[in-house]
Amino acid sequence: MIVASDIKKMSHLELLYTCISNMANLFAAGFPEALPESLQHYCNKDDWNVVIYYNQSEKTLDSIEQVLKDAAELLPLCAGKFDDALINISNILKKFRGRGGLKHE
Repeated sequence: MIVASDIKKMSHLELLYTCISNMANLFAAGFPEALPESLQHYCNKDDWNVVIYYNQSEKTLDSIEQVLKDAAELLPLCAGKFDDALINISNILKKFRGRGGLKHE
């Protein structure tokens, strides 16, 4: 059961990270000087490896929480600029939270 739980957490992290990374890259392409410094790491191609593949299983929830904080910072910046993409990301985040979001198992 613990392995299945860890896999589920990693899947959530990958999904959330991918959404926020894509949004950050889209935002940076249109407004490079407006992307906060705290979110610029999403534009680095090696960031995926750092966040996902080098993640230790006991720190997965911390990583998910950080990605969610980054989403909360990024989404208001994108409002009115990328509405189609923003709606998709918002729906994914709502589904994630609707399924119980972060559960410490």
